[in-house]
Amino acid sequence: MKKNIIIVTCLMGACGFTDSPKDKFRVPEVRITIPVSNVTTKDVDVLFQVDSSNCMRGDQEILKSSMFKFVRLLQNTPGGMPNMHIGVITSDVGPGITQYPDCVSEGNDGLLVKGGCSNPEGSAFVVDVNPAGCQVNRTEFDTCSSHDCSAENCLGSAFISQGRALEPDDLELVMDDKGCPRCRNYGVEKLDDVLKCMVDVGTSGCSFEMHFESLRRAFVPGKNPGFIREGAVLAYLLTADEDDCTVSDRRFFDFEDISLDGELGPASKFRCTEHGLICDQPWKRTFEPNQGEVTYTGCRPRTEDDENNLLMPVSEISEFFAGIKPRELLIARAIAGPYNEGIVKVTKDENSWPNFFPICGGDISNGARNGIRIREFINQLIQYDRDIENAVTSICDPSFEAKIDEFVGKIQSTINGYCPVSPIAGCPDPGFSLEGTKITSLGNDFSAVCDPYCKVTDISPDGTSINIEKCSTDYASGHPEIIDPALPVQACFHAVYDAECAKGENFGPSRGIRIVVSRRAKPAPGILTTADCATIPISEAGLCLDDIDNDYDGLVDTDDPDCLGLIL
Repeated sequence: MKKNIIIVTCLMGACGFTDSPKDKFRVPEVRITIPVSNVTTKDVDVLFQVDSSNCMRGDQEILKSSMFKFVRLLQNTPGGMPNMHIGVITSDVGPGITQYPDCVSEGNDGLLVKGGCSNPEGSAFVVDVNPAGCQVNRTEFDTCSSHDCSAENCLGSAFISQGRALEPDDLELVMDDKGCPRCRNYGVEKLDDVLKCMVDVGTSGCSFEMHFESLRRAFVPGKNPGFIREGAVLAYLLTADEDDCTVSDRRFFDFEDISLDGELGPASKFRCTEHGLICDQPWKRTFEPNQGEVTYTGCRPRTEDDENNLLMPVSEISEFFAGIKPRELLIARAIAGPYNEGIVKVTKDENSWPNFFPICGGDISNGARNGIRIREFINQLIQYDRDIENAVTSICDPSFEAKIDEFVGKIQSTINGYCPVSPIAGCPDPGFSLEGTKITSLGNDFSAVCDPYCKVTDISPDGTSINIEKCSTDYASGHPEIIDPALPVQACFHAVYDAECAKGENFGPSRGIRIVVSRRAKPAPGILTTADCATIPISEAGLCLDDIDNDYDGLVDTDDPDCLGLIL
């Protein structure tokens, strides 16, 4: 059988290498498409939305326990902690003019809340930002060796943009654990303790959880002044054990006839199900004799043109939310009831009324329900398909730390760039070619080459694609600044070394290479940039008997430590 072998000199596009231990390598066969960040800001506004209904006590405790990790991950962001605004809203907006036993008329009305917390001082949201207008010298370990910042660099006047202050005037200059100056509005209290208090929103909220309506109200102009900054990344995380029940038709709250035969049925949250979801089978309010539960399949949100829909269409809130920020500045995630492949089980409550069979966490009075509308909402806001799988995490999980890890990781990759999931062909030793530190056993001439096999494309909102060429070495040695008004072309791409992309086993995931795009000016809102790249394996493992250097590290078969213990 023929092997995919090619002379390395031609594969790497620079003939003449003679100092590699072998002259044959596997042709790159696997291609990946990776996002390329167009974000140039370090400002991040985080909004936690926490369900405050009466079944959420345990879930709120788990969320509180996750705040330590949330803060530590943010503080360890490469380049230093972003400039943070952090706020909390609930899902309680009440039923409006119609009174329901546990619903105050307007609930929290989309306002940022901090309950009885003493911090943040004089504000409903946390501010933790770098001082403005001073010099901070950072070490390679992201600690700070020196600075010339003073209290004046934390005044609102230091953060003027387009004639207005982006930060409040009462921030305090504080040194963080890495010796770096920060401007804060919560004094010396630990940030994770501040956030633990803030997300503890209680459990007295309306049992008709209107996640979408509360979110919409939070962004009504003038509602939460100063929280959202123009040009900042907006990172949103919803935690809820029941699906959205945002009512668009006030008839929903007509409780005069609550019989099973009434037009709207019993005064229970099954109304949210019946008038918010449609399944392969029609909904039933009554059960056959000795029938304990009914299973519905293919359940999905009702759409705007569905005459039985009494809830806000998911498309309406996703379009509203997407209008707040360009997609590249928007991160949306949720911890919610599992989708469960659209399968919903309904049983009877103590009144013989239909009710969701809990998918986890208790009985029909307090267990979690499928988050079908929530999942659809989050998915409509996802920019990259690769994010869909992990965008919504199950509230049934005993810990939320995996979601917090993914959430902060998404924030970091948005502001700092994305690590490819594999090394990229054409750049076998990014540590040497881009940084001067070898991480392979390849010869120096071969290691010095970094000519990534990638096709980079800008995709506009209407689907139009524009190819981006590699940056010429004739300008800035092929590595211009991200925004360079003097760039000879409108845009070009090049590779950089990022230690965060080489922290895994075998310097995974990508041996440190990351693709960036340099431009004359910021791209228009909504531009999606991707890199389609040929890859090489991160390891020789599983390919230890073919006499080929599959992972391009200068070691073949049993000479490669990847193969130790794998060959009998």
